[in-house]
Amino acid sequence: SSVEPVSVPGASLVTLTQEQAAAASSTSRSLLIVAVAGSGKTTVLIERICAFLRAGVSPELIAMTTFTADVATALRTRIAARSGQASLATRVTIGTFHSLGLKLCRAEAATFGYDTRFRVANDRDAERLAGGLARQAGVSPAEWLRRMDHARMPGTIVTPAMTESLRQWRTVLLEARVLDYTELLARPIALLEDPVRRAAWQAKWPILLVDEYQDASPLETRFLQLLAGG
Repeated sequence: SSVEPVSVPGASLVTLTQEQAAAASSTSRSLLIVAVAGSGKTTVLIERICAFLRAGVSPELIAMTTFTADVATALRTRIAARSGQASLATRVTIGTFHSLGLKLCRAEAATFGYDTRFRVANDRDAERLAGGLARQAGVSPAEWLRRMDHARMPGTIVTPAMTESLRQWRTVLLEARVLDYTELLARPIALLEDPVRRAAWQAKWPILLVDEYQDASPLETRFLQLLAGG
């Protein structure tokens, strides 16, 4: 594998290997970058976004997912520095999988009976809300929530009893005007299964980049597959 460094046009301070430069400048609709830790995968993603911005692509058409809010902030700072266009970098959507899911939930809240002012329940809130249903089932709130998470996991064989339990849990959440953490992806997944809405969101973010894709959960993977065109 060649490691001869090459300069990327329009980014005089950035030097990439030939493989990195090819990935950063590729016009392929889908591109999977596989490399070992510390080999510059994230740098390639950043340079790829900068290339889009230099080419005049509207930053609102670009979205990037990563695993923590702190990393998202750091990525935005790096994009601003490398592109030299801080005002454009602030308009790129960068966040965790769940923060992208939250954007969809806010925009589509009415489709599942909410208004846009709903809250997101933290672990303590969720256990408190699950208390009554958990007692009826004879389990702890934590165990009840684990079961609800399992019921919403792609590939789970959902029994009629699980379907009813999930319906009851979603009724509790709706009455409290909150979503639990799993709903931030489960609701968008259900929404994106509809071809019309899926096409609308794919048009909103036609350029989607994913950092550390290998660590995505089944729920995150399905969300990304639908958002990217699956």
